[in-house]
Amino acid sequence: MARRIDSRIKIDCLLEARTPIHVGSGRNNAETDLALAVNGRNEYYIPGASIAGALRAWLETGADEQTLREIRSVWGYQESDKRKAERDKERGPAEEHASFVLVEDAVITVPAGKFVSAEVRDGVGIDRLTGAAANQIKFDRTVLPRGTRFAVTILVELNKESEDLARAQMNSLAEALRGGLIRFGAAKSRGLGNVTIKDLSISEQGFLRMNGLLDTLRGGSHSPKADYVKFKLPARPSLSFEIGWRPLGPLMVKAEHDGIGVNMLPLVSAIDALRGDLSFILPGSSIKGAIRSQAERITRTLLNVVGVRLVLRKQDFIRQIAVKEPGQARETDEYSLIEWLFGVAGESEAEGKKKKGSNGGDLSNPLPGLSAVSIDDCFAELKFAAEQWAAVEKAKEDELRGTLDAAGLTNARQVFHVAIDRWLGSAADGFLYSVLEPHGVAWEPIRLTLDLSRLPDEDRRKQSVMCMLLVLRDFAAGRIPLGHGANRGMGGVEMTSLKINPRDCQGINWLKETGGVAFSGGKLVIPAALQSDLNDTWRAWLHRQTGERFQ
Repeated sequence: MARRIDSRIKIDCLLEARTPIHVGSGRNNAETDLALAVNGRNEYYIPGASIAGALRAWLETGADEQTLREIRSVWGYQESDKRKAERDKERGPAEEHASFVLVEDAVITVPAGKFVSAEVRDGVGIDRLTGAAANQIKFDRTVLPRGTRFAVTILVELNKESEDLARAQMNSLAEALRGGLIRFGAAKSRGLGNVTIKDLSISEQGFLRMNGLLDTLRGGSHSPKADYVKFKLPARPSLSFEIGWRPLGPLMVKAEHDGIGVNMLPLVSAIDALRGDLSFILPGSSIKGAIRSQAERITRTLLNVVGVRLVLRKQDFIRQIAVKEPGQARETDEYSLIEWLFGVAGESEAEGKKKKGSNGGDLSNPLPGLSAVSIDDCFAELKFAAEQWAAVEKAKEDELRGTLDAAGLTNARQVFHVAIDRWLGSAADGFLYSVLEPHGVAWEPIRLTLDLSRLPDEDRRKQSVMCMLLVLRDFAAGRIPLGHGANRGMGGVEMTSLKINPRDCQGINWLKETGGVAFSGGKLVIPAALQSDLNDTWRAWLHRQTGERFQ
């Protein structure tokens, strides 16, 4: 039987990628392991299901049972067969229905005569035992560059029972998109998928009266009601970190391909998908990997975790990065602090619930899985044309200097390296190679977000903030190099500033105090009350895990 629809809201918006974005096709191709989704016209696009899933997931994060029911009344609901049978037995049949929200596929939008060129990123896991690339943990991913725009159309069907809730939820989603709080696609915590609204149009079309129906058929509409209440969402406390820094020497991430006159090139990415200007880039995945490794090092040292296994296959790597805590003083301690902070690999939500015990669909107590820490891609503060960089890649050795100067890269140098034969003590045959090293390059701040709503309780939140401050202390002390060649004289960095912005922390006094953390005199300065509170929580956690007293 058809359901009653009185009117509908039509939302047209243009989203622009603040960072590169990847929405996968679900299969490999001959060019890359993780290919972009394309439609029947062979155009890059974002499926409506991916957009709807991201929007609904943002609304549901941290929601209690009442809020979940309100969300389901608009977005639809269907239970699993097993859960349905249990509910029918306990409370009677559930009211399942299809979604009132229809999201169309979003095709990449480009002006006439322009095109968006996809980029390929390499990914690799680091063996915690050897410090080198882990065996069988190598892949590449195709991404759409920063500045890519795509048009999104959302239709929301309204009736008397759901119209106020639907309008309120759409308003909350629009505000979240304006603030860059909703990400799309894969690797959202590793630099990708950050978008913002460039244009937004909301209109309403009526179906009850003949004039309204005819106007709708002609493509007409009218402005929607503006006096509806805002949808009540649970508090989602978070901390955003803006870290000013500068390289102390050459710094780069290696590109996936070689040049003609030089072997190793720095990774570049478009800073505007339409103009085509490029710049050097530190992917969020690379920065996050360095930060996670230091957090693991701190945790393993304090908890005296030994016996890290050698990576021979993929499953070994997944087990290796799971820093398990020896004690299980309370339920959530079966997962490590590192997993809560940086995510769990190789475990589905269903498996997590099975290990932890079903919470009956209540999402107010988050399960580990998605990382609580997300880091954006970081671009250098210079630009050069794509044609100029293509000339650098194709230049022969005697032409390289001229093409670099033409691109404005006067501080980039070709440096030669050679491996030493351990028997002869001379240069090894066939092991001479060169690297194009960028020097004297200024970079954007590193932008990091810690989503505390992903963490289950106040103790775990304090532990996570303490862990991040310890990592930042080490970053300020120059103990965390970034990028390629970190053990061969490259990647040294110096912190120049730090700004922490607490968000949505009403009533959480200790969290508000994190805004007073500063960088001065080459070290972190933490308010005394906050430092004492975090230290007490940190010592108590360590004592529960090890049974030892920490001063």
